[in-house]
Amino acid sequence: MVNTPINRHTSDNYIAKIGYDIKLKHVLFPKTLGLAICLNELEGDVSDLFDLTIGYSGLKEEDVPHEVYSVPSVLFGGPNSHPKEIHIHVKHYLASEIPGFSKTSCNEPGKFLENTTRLAEFEIWLRKLYKEKDNMMKNFFNFKKFTSCSNNGGIVIENFRENQVKIKIIPQLKDWLTIFEMGGNQSTPKITVQDKAQLDLKIQRDKLKRYQKQIEKVVEREVEIAKIHLKNNDKRRALLALKKKKFQLQLLEKTDQQLFNLEQL
Repeated sequence: MVNTPINRHTSDNYIAKIGYDIKLKHVLFPKTLGLAICLNELEGDVSDLFDLTIGYSGLKEEDVPHEVYSVPSVLFGGPNSHPKEIHIHVKHYLASEIPGFSKTSCNEPGKFLENTTRLAEFEIWLRKLYKEKDNMMKNFFNFKKFTSCSNNGGIVIENFRENQVKIKIIPQLKDWLTIFEMGGNQSTPKITVQDKAQLDLKIQRDKLKRYQKQIEKVVEREVEIAKIHLKNNDKRRALLALKKKKFQLQLLEKTDQQLFNLEQL
């Protein structure tokens, strides 16, 4: 999702609901399961993961990039309608060294989603990574370039290896057609009210069933996270994981009731 005020509000509400101790301003709370599934399915075929953090010049910290630099304005708005510089920070990870996929935790390749311990390790790593990305963006707005933090918490402006590429934006015919289609009226399928009602009902039922499975996996994952923290004598975080598990079980109960009501229609 794009980091807009609305999406950020949704992200913050989710963080508050699960009781996770993290504050993000420049990035959204990561969706662990999506990336985990990709890495799991591509395990053995993909050996590298590249993490990109992108900063645009000419923006203030409170600006929403895709609103200031929209596609139409970048293509057709003139020389002052697009960023003069785009900074892209690239960090490379070996897939085999990512927590949850490393040799020490990966005893059964391809069985990632069935191993809640591995999923918990990956989730902790990814959330920490997004906190680092959020700090990088905060420093980007202050120093107009990407920086890193030293061990004592100070800011270090590193001399990253930089490759500068100049791009001249010249709209092509397909760009004009794309913008026209985005703003044009799209024809709607001719279906009856009854067909639409049946389709909506099926979509809602399928979504609820998928949601049920996701909640069940989250519950298992929180139990494993609690076990990990207890093993490390971190009772506070273990209790936090159990509270999140309780919240997910409440969601599961509500979902069961919603699914039951749909089945009666």
